Order: sequence, then C-alpha cells, then structure tokens
Amino acid sequence: ATLTGSAAGNYSLTAVGTTTANITAKSLTVTGLTGANKVYDGNTTASASGTAALSGIVSPDEVTLGGTPVYAFASASVGTGKAITTTGYTLGGAAAGNYTLTQPGLSGDITAKSLTVVVNAKNKVYGTANPVLDAVVTGAVGNEVIDYTLTTTATEGSGAGLYLITVTLGSNPNYNVTATAGLLAVMKAPLTVKADDQVRGFGEANPALTISYSGFVNGEDVGVLDSLPIATTAATTSSPVGSYPITVSGGSDNNYSFVFLSGVLTVTAPPPVITAIHGDGAFVTITWESVPGREYQLQYTDDLSAANWQDLGGRISALGTVTSAEAPLEIVPQRFYRVELLPMP
Repeated sequence: ATLTGSAAGNYSLTAVGTTTANITAKSLTVTGLTGANKVYDGNTTASASGTAALSGIVSPDEVTLGGTPVYAFASASVGTGKAITTTGYTLGGAAAGNYTLTQPGLSGDITAKSLTVVVNAKNKVYGTANPVLDAVVTGAVGNEVIDYTLTTTATEGSGAGLYLITVTLGSNPNYNVTATAGLLAVMKAPLTVKADDQVRGFGEANPALTISYSGFVNGEDVGVLDSLPIATTAATTSSPVGSYPITVSGGSDNNYSFVFLSGVLTVTAPPPVITAIHGDGAFVTITWESVPGREYQLQYTDDLSAANWQDLGGRISALGTVTSAEAPLEIVPQRFYRVELLPMP
C-alpha cells in the first residue's frame, strides 16, 4: 500500500499487521429438468423429465452431479402447478468442497382419475320390500370410498314392471366419475288358484264350481284381479259314479301370476231307496232306485229291534236306474227288507 496526495511527503506509512476474511461456498443449481404430470394415484410420488445439469461452476473447477433424486408432490390430491420437491442430488469432483447444491424445485399437475359406478340390476316380487341397491365401482384407488347414493321410485306396493335405479354423485374431487343407472324389475307375485273339491249324487246337476285363492299381498283380494279364472269339469248329470277333475283356466292380472291347481268332483251313488214291495204267489218282488254298474245286496229281518239283518241271495249288479229282485214269500208275522249299496271292488 502507498500514500498519495499533495501532503503525502509529510507522512510515512507503517504496516500494522495482517487481517483475515471468509471465502464462502458458492451455491450451484440444477437445470434441465421439468416436473411430470400424472393421474391421481393416492400417493405423492412424482417424476421429472429432461437431463439434469449443474449451473454456476467457476471454471476450471471440476464439479460433478451425482446421487439418486427422489421427487415428491406436496400432497396427493388433484391440482395444477403443484410443487414438487427434490431430494437426493449430491456434488462430486475435486472442487466439490467449494460449492453447495440447491435441490431443484419443480412443479406438475395431478389430474383426476377416471372411475365408473355401474348399478347392478335387481329384481323383487310384487308386494315385497325393495332389495338392497348396490353398484360395481371400478377405478378407485386402494380402499377409498366413493361418495354416491342409489335411489329408485319403486316401493313395496309398486306394480309389476321396470323401475330406474339412479345414481346421485357426491364429492369425489380426485375422480372423474361416470355413472350408469340400472333397473329394478318388479315381478308378478305367484297366486295359487285352486278349484274347490265338490261332491254330488249320481244323476244330480253339478254344483256351483268355486275357486279358492292363496297368495294375495298388500291386503288385496280377488276384487283386484283384472279378469277372473273359471273352473270347469267334464262331468255331466249322466256321468257315472266316480271322480272327475275340476280344472281352472283363464283370468289375468298385471301383478299376479296364476298357479292353477285342479280340484275333484266326486259323483257318489245315492243310498238305495226301495220304491216298491210286491207279493205275488210264492215270491215277493223288491224294487229300488239304483246306479248302473253298482252292486247291491238285498237283506231282510223279522225283528227290527234285534238288528240281525241277513243276506237274501247274492250280489245284484244294477243294469239301469231301477233294479228289482225276487225273494221267496214266507208265512211269517212280519218281515222287513232293505238294500245295501256295496263298495266298489
């Protein structure tokens, strides 16, 4: 150091010692990287593209960029221009000690993930409670719960037909949700329609054929049916003794599906009625109403209080609606006759 100025000659300069100063490390930055966008996946993992390079090295210093970078978004939720932090880059080379490294700060977008909610088709029987409504969710991350509600206009009393199951979406900020509605099919309720069993005597007109119902719901009865089934039988007044099916057919209703059950009309042989007793010489003729094809047994007793009826002759097969049989005419104070209808063989 020297003295200058117009009075410099009047002075002398004496050095008083040495001093010190700090040389601080120079900060280097990383360039050449761009934060990558991604679709929402529930985590903060990020990535970058480009070639990383150091900026700010003083020539001819030897400094290299190393390490394994790790990129992370500030949060996992959807957003644009979200900050991406970087860790893991390191400095190497002979002059690395003269520098510090500022990790690169990046940004990127997290876009909503596509997701579908498809309502499952359902069915139920008329008059029953609605089934549990559910849907298939495709595209959710992990066990995340998607906010949606399923509703239908169908109720327990809704008639048979198809009803829409709609989807109402709630708040799902990380998803782009596509919802597909479904259908609830209300099926007709089974209604058992049975012909009532009937009994009548041979030669009589058929009784009124009636029907019983089982399976009405919602407190309903036969009055709600759109049209009524009818019961029919092939038996006629002249049909022989026996059993005849009573069938049910026809009828319709929007909410009931008919299950037909047949009944039985039983045509019975009436108890034989003696219409005439005629004595003629050595024989007495007994006449009674009969059923063709049935067998009868003529019996007699001389004392009604003894109840000791005895067979008179063998089995008699009726050929028509009136049958007669002869018996020996004996000289007794009194004699009573009766005819028994024998069981079918």
